[in-house]
Amino acid sequence: MAKYNGLHLCRPCLTRIIASGINAVDVKKHTLNELQVAAGCRTAESLSVPSSKPATDSASFSSNSSATPSAAPDTSISGSAFESHSLGRVELHEIYVAPGAMASVKSKFIAFDVETTGLSEYADRIVEIGAICFEDRKPMRSFSTLVNPGVRISVEASRINHISNEMLGNAPSENQAYEQFVEFLGDALAGNSILCAHNARFDMGFLKNTLERLGYSGTINYVDTLSLSRRLISDLPNYKQPTVAQYFNIQNNAEHRAYGDAEVCGMMFCKLASLGEQRLALNREERGIPNLTDVEKEIGAWIQKTIVDNGGDLSWFALTKSKSGYVSARYLYSFLRFKVLRKGPFLIVKDSANLPQELVTASCTASEGGDAFVRVFFKTPSDLSPLSDCIVSEYRDCRLEALEYIEENSRHRRKARLTMESYAGVTFSDAEVEDLLQSAIERHRKELEDERAEQREAEKKARRREARERRKREAINGAAESKPARNNEGHKRPIAMMDDDENEISRFESVSAAAKEVGVSTKSIRDAAKGIQQHAGGYRWKYLDE
Repeated sequence: MAKYNGLHLCRPCLTRIIASGINAVDVKKHTLNELQVAAGCRTAESLSVPSSKPATDSASFSSNSSATPSAAPDTSISGSAFESHSLGRVELHEIYVAPGAMASVKSKFIAFDVETTGLSEYADRIVEIGAICFEDRKPMRSFSTLVNPGVRISVEASRINHISNEMLGNAPSENQAYEQFVEFLGDALAGNSILCAHNARFDMGFLKNTLERLGYSGTINYVDTLSLSRRLISDLPNYKQPTVAQYFNIQNNAEHRAYGDAEVCGMMFCKLASLGEQRLALNREERGIPNLTDVEKEIGAWIQKTIVDNGGDLSWFALTKSKSGYVSARYLYSFLRFKVLRKGPFLIVKDSANLPQELVTASCTASEGGDAFVRVFFKTPSDLSPLSDCIVSEYRDCRLEALEYIEENSRHRRKARLTMESYAGVTFSDAEVEDLLQSAIERHRKELEDERAEQREAEKKARRREARERRKREAINGAAESKPARNNEGHKRPIAMMDDDENEISRFESVSAAAKEVGVSTKSIRDAAKGIQQHAGGYRWKYLDE
C-alpha cells in the first residue's frame, strides 16, 4: 500500500490513477468509485462520468503556418482526466549526434515544445503543443494548438506562459488534439525521424506520458539542444534557451509559448549543427586526417543506405578514413572496411561469408586480417548488393556490442562520445545519399562510355597501323620483283669491242663474257661502255642495244 495525499492505495492503482490525470490536489474530490475507474478497476459504463464537450474544430496542421483551432462552445475545464483508455507504450531514446553526423540529422527533424500546468509529467498536463518540421534547414510544416486537459491550470503556470483557463476552455480536448498531432508526427512516432527540444527530457517526458495515457504506442528518437549547446559552446553564463538563442542572434517573438519556443529551438539546432560541422573540419585539418574522395563517399553512402533500409539507426554510425587509405564503417567500433586502388575498389569481408561466385576475390594482407578475410573487388557500389545481408549482419553484431558498452553506465557513454569525436568521421543526409548514389551511376556510365571510346580509338589505330604495314609490304614486294629483272637485263646486255676508229672488232653476249675473254674486269668494261673512261683493256666498248 502507498499513501497518496492522505489516501491509502495499492501501488498499481496509484500508478494508474496518476497516469489518468488526477493530481494530488484533486484526488480527495473524487469518490472511491471514480478512482477505481481511473485506476482501471471498473469500467466507465458502470459510472456516470462527467466529460468535457468536444470542440467544434480539432487542432490542425499546415505546410506554411501554425494551426489555430477554432473556439469550442463550452469553456469548462472538466472530465477528460476520467476518459478510459488502454495504456500505450512509448519508448524514448536520446540520440547522440557526433560532429560528422550533423548533416544526416539536420536534413529532416521536428522541433518540439510544450507548455504545461506544472512540472510533474505524471500529475500535470500539457496545455499547448508547438511543432515545426524542418527539411534542409527550412521550416516546411507546422502544428500548433492549445489543449483542454480536463484540469485547471495554476496561477503560477499561467503567469509564466500567459495561458488562462478561459483560453483552455475553448481548446480541443486531448483526444482531438493528439489525434491530429500524431498524424503530424508521422514516421517520427516510429523512430524514423528525430524530434529536437531544449531541455528535451522535460518535454519528452510529458509527451510520452500523455501518448501512453491516450493509448498510443511508438518509439521517439530525440536530440536535446541543451546538451548539444553545452558540448559545442563554451563560456556562456548559462545554457537556457534564451541565452543560446541570443548567442546565435535568434529572436523569439513569443517566448514561453509552445510554437515560438519550438521555432527558436529548430533554428538553434540548425546553427549548432553548422557549428559542429565547422569544428569537425577544423579537427580533421589540425590532425591531418584525410578527407574521403568522391568514390569513397559514393561507396560509404551505399553502405549507409543499406543499413537504414534494413531498419538500422545511425546514432553512433560514422565513416572514417585512416592515413593508409582504408575507410571504416563504424558503429562506435569498426564493422566493415574498404579501400580504393587504381585498379578498382575492394571490400574486406570474412572468408566465412557466403560470397556469390560472380564476385572477384583475392587474399588479404596480414594487416587486413590475413587468411580469415578476403578482398572483394567491385566497380560500382550496386555491385555489392549480393553482400547486403552480410553487411547488415556485421552492422547488427557491432551495434549490439556497442550499445551494451554505452548503456552500461554514464562513464562509458561519455567515453564513447569522446571516442566518436576523436574519429572525426562523417555521415550523409538523405539528400546527400541520393545525390552520391546518382553520382555513382553517372560515373559508371561515363566510365563505360570512355572505355567504349578508347576501344573504338584503339581499333582505328590498329586499322591504320595495319594499312601502313600492308602498304610497306607491298612496296617491298614490288621492289623485290622489279630489281632482279633489271639486274638480269644488265648482265646479259650484248656489248661490242671496237678500235679507236669505232670499227667493231668482236661481239659478246654480256659484259661477263667479254671480261672473261679479254681478261679485263667487268667494272672497267661497264665504265668504258658508259663513257666514264675511254678504254678498257686497250679497246673501246659499246652496248649493242643502245
